[in-house]
Amino acid sequence: MPDGVYPAGSYNSGTTSFQATNSITAAGSNGNFTVGGSAGVTFTAGSRVDLKPGFHATAGSSATFHARIAPVAQYQLTVASSPSSGGTVAVWPCSSNGSYYSAGTVVTLTATPSNGYQFVNWNTGSTLNPLYVTMSSAQSLTANFTALSAAPGPVGLVSPVNYAILGSGSTATLTWHAATNATYYDIYLGIVSQSISQVGHIAAPTTQFTVGILQSTSYSWCVVVTNAAGFSTSCANFATPPSGWFVGQ
Repeated sequence: MPDGVYPAGSYNSGTTSFQATNSITAAGSNGNFTVGGSAGVTFTAGSRVDLKPGFHATAGSSATFHARIAPVAQYQLTVASSPSSGGTVAVWPCSSNGSYYSAGTVVTLTATPSNGYQFVNWNTGSTLNPLYVTMSSAQSLTANFTALSAAPGPVGLVSPVNYAILGSGSTATLTWHAATNATYYDIYLGIVSQSISQVGHIAAPTTQFTVGILQSTSYSWCVVVTNAAGFSTSCANFATPPSGWFVGQ
């Protein structure tokens, strides 16, 4: 409903780009108006009544009125990625006025990392993704990304080496070389020809783990090294002698 003089009748504001923020003024003759569903307001020529957004005004049969409509405030939304190669920020809905949005509009920002990066947070400190922004002032938002570490390389198993035969005992200490970029290690153990199961989970830089074993048994053991970028697995077999046997004798 743009500015203008309107005859008696029923009028509604309600466009998305305008709201009534000033007044309606009786013109031409006296009349009765109903504003926003409230009780009738009697006007004398030239009098005013302030309006709220979303008004409905009905003029009396012989009156006309002048409606003054003020534009809704517009606020600029600026988005960016840091680093620029780290990812993109999608904005919904798209603005029909460049990068400006009407006051009260809720805008959804979704950060999508590029290959080799992960989303960290927004410059406001929020880690929400997507982020919902209500436009009540100018906003400048940056999605922060960080490069992922390279996936860890394979673990070099130290002991027991593949096909080793251990001495007698009820335990075995599994050891391996530290892997580059390791975050943690998962240790698996099982009897050969049977399934293996996880027996340990330890943080780097620890590179050994003690397990219980049986005599006269062949085992498989594996170390899975993991970080945020991926994992790598190394495995070997070893055996224990029958009870009462001594290796090297």
